Amino acid sequence: EQFLHDVPRHLTNIRLAIEQQDAEALRKAAHGFKGGCRNIGATPLADVCYMLEQIGQQERLKRQHRSSCN
Repeated sequence: EQFLHDVPRHLTNIRLAIEQQDAEALRKAAHGFKGGCRNIGATPLADVCYMLEQIGQQERLKRQHRSSCN
């Protein structure tokens, strides 16, 4: 029941992170949602969250690399 209550918040956080192109916020939001998905056995959804988490991580690393090269 708590998971269903939290879903809208998680989806909003992911959507806002994407809209704002905030890689770290995307990584954190996807990571948080992933755990809840795994806990209830929603493996396909957890897998999508994992992919979003990895995208956020890669973008964060790219930005750090670009800023250190300047």
